[in-house]
Amino acid sequence: MEARKGFTLIELLIVVAIIGILAAIAVPNFMNAQIRAKLARVESDMSALATALALYKLDEGHCPHDLFAGHCWAYSYALLTTPVAYMNSILTDVFQADDVLQGDSCHKVGGVNGKLTYDYGTYLTHGGQATRNSTHDWYKAWGNSDWKIGSPGPDCKYLNVTPVYAGGGWLTGNYYNVSNGLASPGDIFRCEAFFTRDRK
Repeated sequence: MEARKGFTLIELLIVVAIIGILAAIAVPNFMNAQIRAKLARVESDMSALATALALYKLDEGHCPHDLFAGHCWAYSYALLTTPVAYMNSILTDVFQADDVLQGDSCHKVGGVNGKLTYDYGTYLTHGGQATRNSTHDWYKAWGNSDWKIGSPGPDCKYLNVTPVYAGGGWLTGNYYNVSNGLASPGDIFRCEAFFTRDRK
């Protein structure tokens, strides 16, 4: 009788261990690659929005108003697509904020079940006609900028949307920084004058 050939238990355990080690290395790298891709998308979207807002302001003399009541941000961004197409479509944020997914029509594009768009704010709405100076809340957060846009970042939770004049909010410095880890908390904001994550 011929002896049957096969793997021993030790050999199988070694193979399983090697596969486990490779999986432990590959899965986190795959997840990190996804986050990096989304971060690149947010940076690209914010750059496109900044360009569209600049062109709109050049034509109209002001940026689209932050219509917090009523149509809200989706309507504000719609002004960038029609009647003049400063952008082809309203961009939605790849980091969908968990804390505003339910019951917040202000962020949503395309009805109740729509995707969330980027956070948007203007000096006219938040700052009113107050004189800009070093003590003004909007100036402290955004300088001479007329607008700001933002994303909740990889943790999908807004930390900075509380108005500065109500305490905390943007001035707390909860800005996303990749040096703290790709999945670290913090929001990604950009305003007319500068990237707020690079503020000193």
